[in-house]
Amino acid sequence: SMVVLCTTAAVIARRRSGNWLPRHRLIAALGVCLGLAGVGVMVFEKIEHGYAHFASPHAIGGLLVGILLVVVPLLGFVGSRGVNPLRKPHRILARTLVALAPVVAIAGVLRYLQLSKPSPETAAPVPSEPAAGS
Repeated sequence: SMVVLCTTAAVIARRRSGNWLPRHRLIAALGVCLGLAGVGVMVFEKIEHGYAHFASPHAIGGLLVGILLVVVPLLGFVGSRGVNPLRKPHRILARTLVALAPVVAIAGVLRYLQLSKPSPETAAPVPSEPAAGS
């Protein structure tokens, strides 16, 4: 949902029709809140279960997305005051966020599927066929 909301906010900003700025801000703020909540849950889970931090591409990408979730709105807020050189970095980093977040999410799903496969050591033994004539 964070990905959908942030993408929607980017599309609204790109089209700039009607009263676009308040809609852009509201939808982006909702997306950022959901994204930061997700980062918070991840941090809690890592601490609670003693998992390694930043041990996979998904985790490193998640850290980068978390940083962008803080930096992009700050640049947008500061850059919205008149002609400001921060507008361009805001737009570039926002596009980076919108492109990176779904890649990180898919990497997380793939990592989960990989980790949820039973390993040969923990897999149940395959029953052998009964011997002929028994």
